[in-house]
Amino acid sequence: MKSGIFALSTMLLALLATKATASTSSLGWLVGKVVDRDTGKTVPCRVYLKAADGKLYYPEVEQEGAVVIYNKGNGDGERHATINPGLFRAKLPVGIAVVTVERSKEYIPLSEKVVIKEGKETAKTFKLKRWINMSERGWYSGDTHVHRKPSNLPNIMLAEDLNVSFPLIAWARRAYSKPDDFTDPAFTPNLKNGLYRIDETHVICGTNTEYEIFGVGGRRWTLGAFMILNHKKIFEVGVPPVGKVAAEAHLQGALLDLDKHNWPWSMMLVPLAKIDLYELSNNHMWRIHPRFITWGEPAPEFMKITPDPKGWALYGFKMYYALLNCGFRLKPSAGTASGVHPVPLGHSRVYAKVNGKFTFEKWMEALAKGRSFVTTGPMLFLTVNGLEPGAELKLPEGSRKKIRLKVEVEYARPVESVEIILNGEVYKRFELNTDLSPDERHRAVFKLNFTPKRSSWIAARCFEKGIPGNVSFAHTGPVYVMFGRQKITPRKEEAGFLVKRLKEEIERNKEILKPDALAEYEKALQIYRGIEARAE
Repeated sequence: MKSGIFALSTMLLALLATKATASTSSLGWLVGKVVDRDTGKTVPCRVYLKAADGKLYYPEVEQEGAVVIYNKGNGDGERHATINPGLFRAKLPVGIAVVTVERSKEYIPLSEKVVIKEGKETAKTFKLKRWINMSERGWYSGDTHVHRKPSNLPNIMLAEDLNVSFPLIAWARRAYSKPDDFTDPAFTPNLKNGLYRIDETHVICGTNTEYEIFGVGGRRWTLGAFMILNHKKIFEVGVPPVGKVAAEAHLQGALLDLDKHNWPWSMMLVPLAKIDLYELSNNHMWRIHPRFITWGEPAPEFMKITPDPKGWALYGFKMYYALLNCGFRLKPSAGTASGVHPVPLGHSRVYAKVNGKFTFEKWMEALAKGRSFVTTGPMLFLTVNGLEPGAELKLPEGSRKKIRLKVEVEYARPVESVEIILNGEVYKRFELNTDLSPDERHRAVFKLNFTPKRSSWIAARCFEKGIPGNVSFAHTGPVYVMFGRQKITPRKEEAGFLVKRLKEEIERNKEILKPDALAEYEKALQIYRGIEARAE
């Protein structure tokens, strides 16, 4: 009996060995080269390799820094490799593989089928088509929420053609505790005056902190998150309260970036921390189907938000509009939290306008002034009387002067419409003819003359058309049209909601937070009550 079992086991082992050998031999090599179609030069890029077995594979890492692999999320998670230069080699199962190559927002994504032959090398050149060159116009991109390893960023940023990134080297996740140190020892010695210059137009800002509070006094208790960008010294204190840290950050020349609008404490932070930046495109905007579209504090009923990706985007927009109407001149930003979320670096990005030669300092100045727009796809430009976002057009009290508005959209995927937003409402919608081939770009320019009746802000937005299960858009910062000393008039429903939200947070936290922290909520409540008193 034992000999029979032994014989059967031997046969099974031999069969498994034969299958393993067959499986190993049923492989081939893809040797890829990615070039700019117009120049023929190799370009860094992001690559997805889907083999005949339906699985995603990665290029081999033959040289340090040449390939960075990213694998986040379950199921339809984000699985790609960034390569620099545009050369790669991958072992794949025999059959038809689908290779997808992407680079920034300025190249048309490319997907091509390649036949992988057993035991052989298949060489293939992938030609990426650039459809727009933003740097030629003075526009440079950034991602303000980065959790990638800083020493990998030179590879990743060049692959994404992202000009500025802010890796978070300090991260606090408990109330009252100083941030944890996430410094990258392989990267820090390369910093000069807090910056790492990859080349003339790609820069890593090396000193940034996130306060993201999920615990208070030993218990799980969510407050929320904000980022401090480009500070000079490491913070050795925790929050809350936030006022002292925020004041010190501003003294150091840093900018405070509001992570998401519907964290529990977000609306307290805006007036108390004097937040500078608002993520009009945040880390819940993914290249793949986003999952957290009904996350966090719910939207008020008057916003009429739908539980889908476009609804999530509109919720963020409408909270931004409410804050602008209440007098908080927040500037647009965009962040991915790539490194934590299943999303490529720079999928959401903010473009800031630099006058003259690019420098990090000029880019930060443009970001701080709001001379910017955010995008996950299209490019959107707005001027009011020739003034770009962030600017203020001053008119005398009682003026009935017409102003000239111009909005330009350029896109490589169909855009359904362009909307002019006046004090939070759609003032004008321009429909687009979206018939285009996948290998061309379109441009549309709309002009409008109108006479504002009161102090206002004006912005533009657009949405791409027909993206199943997802959303893609662009949104400019506002241009302000101010009559004398007249302020922009808040809306009662918006100001009332902010008062209600602060009251609810005070009640929620009164047995949890310390008195100095609760005092900040009370102070913010009084600010919103003052705004509500003049609302219409």
